[in-house]
Amino acid sequence: FNKTVFFHGRKAHDEIITIQNQSDFLINFGNDNSCMIPSKIFEYISAKKPIISLYKIDNDASYSYIKKYPDSILVNEDTSILKENVKNLRDFISVDYRQKVDNNFLIDEYYNNTPFPMVKEILK
Repeated sequence: FNKTVFFHGRKAHDEIITIQNQSDFLINFGNDNSCMIPSKIFEYISAKKPIISLYKIDNDASYSYIKKYPDSILVNEDTSILKENVKNLRDFISVDYRQKVDNNFLIDEYYNNTPFPMVKEILK
């Protein structure tokens, strides 16, 4: 169980894409504004990497997108379920075989919500 997490700090967008593509997992930190969908969600999805998404509110704007994504886990930040969250995260991270995310699935599920440049990333 490699416990290494890298904080890369501020990077140019092209560097971010390279870092995402080299990462084992991508982490999304939810927000408390239900109307704000972070564009990074679509970049994460296009990277076809496992996504760990933390959320604070039940109507987090990213929730519905991440929930559809086949290689993701949604983690409620409620501390009363901390033990359950730790177990679920550990199980998610330690999977030996990751489900490959299919381009057709991404286009079918996200095309209408994804800006054209992200579709180009999916097709790369």
